[in-house]
Amino acid sequence: MKIQECTTHAPIFKIQAFDTESEGREYRSVATLRFDDQCGNGHQTFSITGRISERRAGSRTAPWQVSSSGCVHEDIARRFPQYAHLIKWHGTTTAGPLYYVENTTYNAGNLDSRGKLEGEPWAWDDHAQFDDFAITYPLKEGLKEWLAAYTKGDPVVVREVRSLDGKYSGFTFGDQKQWSDCPFRTVVRAEQFAQAVREATHIQVLRIPTLFSEGKARELDSARRCAVWPDATDHQLCAPKGELTAALEARRPALLVAFRADMEAAGFGWRVKA
Repeated sequence: MKIQECTTHAPIFKIQAFDTESEGREYRSVATLRFDDQCGNGHQTFSITGRISERRAGSRTAPWQVSSSGCVHEDIARRFPQYAHLIKWHGTTTAGPLYYVENTTYNAGNLDSRGKLEGEPWAWDDHAQFDDFAITYPLKEGLKEWLAAYTKGDPVVVREVRSLDGKYSGFTFGDQKQWSDCPFRTVVRAEQFAQAVREATHIQVLRIPTLFSEGKARELDSARRCAVWPDATDHQLCAPKGELTAALEARRPALLVAFRADMEAAGFGWRVKA
């Protein structure tokens, strides 16, 4: 492999390598290291990305075709081993890894993005139950509010709301202005509900679960990468969220010292926004 270092002014370095691999393909690899505030968040952020191009070996006139690019870290480590130790810092800022605590605790945990365990409900429908009847009636928005404000003995009057062209009708007890907002599409259903309301001794609103969490598997290797903590034990990462958060914050200062040492050794300047 022939490596040609094409170093531009800091904070961006580009390194280019040429090599020929098996099956008659010639490869050109470019790794880009940068440590600047390209994100505009007030912090220098380190990134290491690559672009791998290929063409038929020995054909100098054939165009290069990009075969992979972006966070091709395995390719970068193989083609540029002198920079492999910096890959762990990809996405790290002068304040620490991006979303250091949030990403680590999420990957280490077994709660889904809604904070639910497997089998826990995360969506519900409201239903009205009249007295002790097992059959319940689904409550649309509007009807639920009307029922909450209803007092036994209040008049229950079915009101029809028509569309502007008169083709469509909705039925309600409330103050809906649009036919499509009305909870009933037929007067029969509206009258049935009105009769149930008038005759029932007790009406309660039940929240019935409709969707349940599938949970989330713990992704401990991802958590180690997010925390730049390769020797973290499963026990440490599976600790309660508060305990893990405290451990992460406790190691942040030493992490930043190690990060700064690697950045400066690589030739980057360290600047913290005042």
